[in-house]
Amino acid sequence: MKRYKIGEIARLLGLTPQALRFYEQEGVIVPGKSENGTRYFTTSEIIRLLAFKKYRLSEFSVQDVATHFKQGSLGSLVTQLDAQSDALIAQSEMLLRRARAIRGFERTLREAQALEGQLMDMLSPEVFLQNLTFDQLSGLTDEQRAAFIAFADAMPEASMYFICRMDGSAEPEFRFGVGRKEAETWSLPLEDAICVPPFRCVRAYVRIAGHPWDPEHLSPLLERVRAAGYAPDPAHPVLGQHLASETVDRVIYLYAVVWVPILL
Repeated sequence: MKRYKIGEIARLLGLTPQALRFYEQEGVIVPGKSENGTRYFTTSEIIRLLAFKKYRLSEFSVQDVATHFKQGSLGSLVTQLDAQSDALIAQSEMLLRRARAIRGFERTLREAQALEGQLMDMLSPEVFLQNLTFDQLSGLTDEQRAAFIAFADAMPEASMYFICRMDGSAEPEFRFGVGRKEAETWSLPLEDAICVPPFRCVRAYVRIAGHPWDPEHLSPLLERVRAAGYAPDPAHPVLGQHLASETVDRVIYLYAVVWVPILL
């Protein structure tokens, strides 16, 4: 009967030598030993190890596999498999949501590239902004921390929004924000969120070597809006959404979409 060394079996079955040694230590496999003390495996161990791999592919831990083969019953295995199936289905649904979110983010970035610098008269989207600003992240309660993490984990569906006055009379505010549909998809807590209803605006995708919310970059955008025949509404703050960044010749550029409120 052919003999296989531990390294050969590990490569053949896609298992790590460490896992094989663990199984041996736990007594669930017993490799043979040659005259010079070298461990070897035969077809019988390969069959058993393939069974181990089957359960590992079912997301059992190495410890769980070892425990089952030492003392597990068929009934306990069925129970574990049922739980693993439910967990994997939930994980696949989450991954599908994540894939859709990434696809939507990709479309947004493509649009930002294609429409950079163009102005569009439109209604802004409805946005729910987290009540907590980014300069209030110290000394959070457990509830506030959990809410912040929930928004962070929902990126790129949730993203960083900025709110700034046109005249620069107040410091910009930075908050996580999300649309209603996305909030429902990710079950985000909106009890304390600030709803920004749609408003008449001019939308612009911008690419700036700096911060779009700084007066030195916001003022030229307001001038472009005026030159296009619109009257910015100074009573309403500018709303913006950070999209992405890129580095060209060691210069960092920020992409953002900005909604400038205008008078009707």
